[in-house]
Amino acid sequence: VYPGHDSGIRTSSTIGYEKKNNPFLLQNSFEEFLYLKKNWLEYKRIHGIK
Repeated sequence: VYPGHDSGIRTSSTIGYEKKNNPFLLQNSFEEFLYLKKNWLEYKRIHGIK
């Protein structure tokens, strides 16, 4: 899998890795997904994601 924009330092990935580590895929509901999407910059700052 080749990530799109805002993907950090990884230039490629696997579906398995993303299912286990992608914050968007780890959300339990659509509402949580939307919250993360709206607050992504803050989430990245808190979790040290560049």
